[in-house]
Amino acid sequence: MATPLGIQSMQQPGSVPPMGGVQGLAEDFNALTMQTRPGTMDPLFDAKELPRPLEGDVEPKNLVEMYPMNCHPRYLRLTTSAVPSSQSLASRWHLPLGAVVCPLAEPPDGEEVPIVNFAPASVVRCRRCRTYVNPYMTFTEAGRKYRCNVCTLLNDVPSEYYAQLDATGKRVDINQRPELTKGTIEFVAPAEYMVRPPMPPVYFFLIDVSISAVRSGMIEVVANTIKSCLDELPGFPRTQIGFATFDSTIHFYNMKSSLTQPQMLVVSDLDDIFIPLPDDLLVNLSESRSVVETFLDSLPTMFQDNVNLESAFGPALKAAFMVMSQLGGKLLIFQNTLPSLGVGRLKLRGDDSRVYGTDKEHGLRLPEDPFYKQMAAEFSKYQISANVYAFSDKYTDIASLGTLAKSTDLLALPAVDCDKAFAMQLSLEETLLTTPT
Repeated sequence: MATPLGIQSMQQPGSVPPMGGVQGLAEDFNALTMQTRPGTMDPLFDAKELPRPLEGDVEPKNLVEMYPMNCHPRYLRLTTSAVPSSQSLASRWHLPLGAVVCPLAEPPDGEEVPIVNFAPASVVRCRRCRTYVNPYMTFTEAGRKYRCNVCTLLNDVPSEYYAQLDATGKRVDINQRPELTKGTIEFVAPAEYMVRPPMPPVYFFLIDVSISAVRSGMIEVVANTIKSCLDELPGFPRTQIGFATFDSTIHFYNMKSSLTQPQMLVVSDLDDIFIPLPDDLLVNLSESRSVVETFLDSLPTMFQDNVNLESAFGPALKAAFMVMSQLGGKLLIFQNTLPSLGVGRLKLRGDDSRVYGTDKEHGLRLPEDPFYKQMAAEFSKYQISANVYAFSDKYTDIASLGTLAKSTDLLALPAVDCDKAFAMQLSLEETLLTTPT
């Protein structure tokens, strides 16, 4: 048998040629066929199935136009435009699913978010999964029931929300019900949705006045920034404001509108914290404006000769909580010295350079004292949010202090030079002026 064209004999002299292997290889080559040449198309293929570029001025439809009953992506945007519709597809999907939620984003130009008020009745929701009424719920049985689009439960329509269905199965009042045609609406929350009646906006400032805070210039920057923002604080004329400072003791300030200047009250017992004037430490800003401005003007010089090295931050935090627990609000903390007295005192853990780069380094990133985590839980329980501004250029133990601001802001500024002070001013202004009420 002759060797096929293109195949060279590889046997050694004196050996028997592998006839079966050569024959099989020849058959494989003969079975190869060339299809269409490069640049040509299979005649059985329909060219109309290929995607074509846009013709003329035709523009692709965006998701907002394609799905007008969906939430606008400015408020809620998923990481993918589609999700698996079956368990088998989901098991092969292997893509993480997330969402960017911005409920307080500015509405698109020319649009307003409709406001729906069900009062005096309650908001219509599925009784099993608590999904709010939306355009994708279907009404049946002449409008007396609706099926949840999430859990498919058939719910009774409240009598005050009942409307007949037209020939197409839609409610006759659908055009008067934004919640049935729009993907983005706002519900007016009835009384049962509130833990307590709406409170006035409260801002309480807790300021470190130890020697390191004085020397860094922190106190002056904080006082000037707060004063510049007073006119823009939300909630006028109901806004309430209060101040406390601390070093080895805690200083409260009575700012009643009847006073010409603030009255300082000092609490030195760190083991048994109490509020010296429970009713006068939070004042109405519009009524006590002159007293508040006098305090802020005098604060930088009030402690300019302070040589106290200690920080009773933990007891001061408990005192601020006692002041705010009745109303809630925003607590803004300006801290410079590592807490050293009373509950919540912290140790210097980052001074051993041998720890860094080893298995023990991760311990420095864990809270040392559970006190701050417990206080954060209490703050949340009483509707208090905490912002921590840490200014020290030395070890501050942000891992422990940061638990206070777990769900709000945490700004660490090592050493307060002019640039970092400006950064703090911008962040503080944003916090004060953009807080929703």
